[in-house]
Amino acid sequence: MLKQQEVAIKNAVDFAIRVLGIEPFPYEAKLLEDESKRIVACMARQTGKTTTIAMKAIYLESLCNPSALV
Repeated sequence: MLKQQEVAIKNAVDFAIRVLGIEPFPYEAKLLEDESKRIVACMARQTGKTTTIAMKAIYLESLCNPSALV
């Protein structure tokens, strides 16, 4: 289990690149960087919506909430 102290992660995009090994496309990075409580993503099929939101959820829950079970 990674701890925030062990790996200095700057944001969700950095998390995707350094921890998950995924280089997000610019539109995915925009979704990852968005700090809004609710997000609407009007995108075509097979563009990575589910993967991007999953990366964001894992980042927020695992790194920002140490007691979360992910």
